Amino acid sequence: MSFFDIVADIAELARPEPRRRRWRGDSDDTIGVPVEFAEILARTEELAVCVCGLVAFPAGFIVNVVALNRLDPPKEPTNLFGHGPGFPPGGASMFRFGIGFSDGSKVTDAMRFGRRGQAEPGERVLQPRGGGGGGRRSSAGFWCAPLPPPGRMSFVCQWPARGLEESTLQLEAQLVLDAAARASAIWPEDAELAEEEGQRRGRGGTGGWFVGGGGGGTTT
Repeated sequence: MSFFDIVADIAELARPEPRRRRWRGDSDDTIGVPVEFAEILARTEELAVCVCGLVAFPAGFIVNVVALNRLDPPKEPTNLFGHGPGFPPGGASMFRFGIGFSDGSKVTDAMRFGRRGQAEPGERVLQPRGGGGGGRRSSAGFWCAPLPPPGRMSFVCQWPARGLEESTLQLEAQLVLDAAARASAIWPEDAELAEEEGQRRGRGGTGGWFVGGGGGGTTT
């Protein structure tokens, strides 16, 4: 018997049994439909923040936020995630982003870095979906669920350390709803599977638009 045989046996026992998951209508099992929308959310003499790359799904939508520097190289780092070299933790150094809806609900990015909670069924969430960049450009993606109610929705940001006060950009939510209605399931038969306990994932709540820096990514 080899020295490592026992380790291999343990790894084999720990391997989970593969399974199919119930169709959820998000980017893991659905072909989303792009929303024709790309606008400047905020701008100074040196920096612009744009909202673009919206993709709608039956369960929610993905939105991308892009920051662009006018100067090359920029005077300060461009990092929408607000951490790393040149970024003291918390406070005005952080870029903040949120979405408001016609029913008065809103979500913010306050839970990006931890203290995750469990969202109630139907509770709105705003979760990070990757990003990066460097130099003059930085991007951040977000998953927002569920779909917005009809009416106008608002994208809101602030970044006091970079001279961006609270700025708002509006979009007619029907554009997102119409795109979501055209999305198609990759494995439609999986909609008939039973939903397993604990399959939903979410985050805890927060108060105000941009309160606390560690609050919650969910509705208030």
